[in-house]
Amino acid sequence: MSETKKAGKTVEVMMGETTLTFQIGLTEYNDLINKMQPKNKVQPAHNFMVRCSANDETRAIVKQCYEDALTMDLFGEVLEGYKPNVEFAVKK
Repeated sequence: MSETKKAGKTVEVMMGETTLTFQIGLTEYNDLINKMQPKNKVQPAHNFMVRCSANDETRAIVKQCYEDALTMDLFGEVLEGYKPNVEFAVKK
């Protein structure tokens, strides 16, 4: 697969000494949320990270993380880098 640039936010996650780079747009994020089901979270998270991988090295590591049962660990880091840190509270 060739390396292509997508619009959106660039998220970089360190895994050991390797930098994993993801290009995430709102369309990709919304598609992920729409595909997640109570009994199906890992596969949509994996597919999301493969689609958003900015290069072949990142894509290969994402696929290896799936084999090593690390998908959700990596996914948590990627989402933390994508979403802004905002606090919400219900006003009483």
